[in-house]
Amino acid sequence: MFFLHFYRLHIKFLLFITVILSLVACSGGGSGSVATGVLNLSWLAPSQREDGSVMVLSDIASYRIYYGTTTGFYQNQFDVGGGASVQAQIPRVPVGVYFVVVTVIDTDGLESTYSPEIIVTTVKA
Repeated sequence: MFFLHFYRLHIKFLLFITVILSLVACSGGGSGSVATGVLNLSWLAPSQREDGSVMVLSDIASYRIYYGTTTGFYQNQFDVGGGASVQAQIPRVPVGVYFVVVTVIDTDGLESTYSPEIIVTTVKA
């Protein structure tokens, strides 16, 4: 369980991340094959801003998940629409180590700062 502070939007919420790697067989089995999986993420929607005011789901336009293979540098992003959406599946993620952060985008289009970074290691079974 991770406790996240979003300072620009002043949001508090709990983020639960579950990572499940489902290996996908690649045809051919040659040197060009790359094992991939699915990154499953889930969280609790924020219900309060840092100033203590209430945040309702209708204030949240979407979540954005950033991930990459280098800490602090996120080459990939995945958008999840709607405040009621509290899970995401990112398909076709190559096996390896990933650094992941999440942001919240409110209905005014303002994006929060990054959540604390987590490290996810996916391995070939």
